[in-house]
Amino acid sequence: MSSSDTQSNLSNVAARLIELITVMSDGEQRDLLAKLEEGHIAEKRAHPRKPYSVSVDYVTPEGLQRGALQNISVGGLLLQTNEISTFSFGQKIRLRIPYPNRPKYIQITGQIVRIDSQGIGVTFTRRFEVQE
Repeated sequence: MSSSDTQSNLSNVAARLIELITVMSDGEQRDLLAKLEEGHIAEKRAHPRKPYSVSVDYVTPEGLQRGALQNISVGGLLLQTNEISTFSFGQKIRLRIPYPNRPKYIQITGQIVRIDSQGIGVTFTRRFEVQE
């Protein structure tokens, strides 16, 4: 395949993508963007995330809140919450996560590094403490 054929194919792909995206609803466009960004972010992660669905408590300047952990790694987690609009990039957050299969909790501090339709991306900033 010549370089002009390759360029033509790339132009056709880009044109078709634009065509499909422009007929999507705003919600569909946001979902697609989140999926594309998630794939891009996953490539940059130093620690792989593991699915871990559990209710967690977290503290913000507004007080004690409850959310749902979606996944976790050595370096951070994804928190799903109905209060997305109250968060800002770079904000500190303290979380209390139930310890797997034990009546203990892990308390950890983090910083918000991502906010999107999937939830709040948090990177850990301090070592955790196990509490009973």
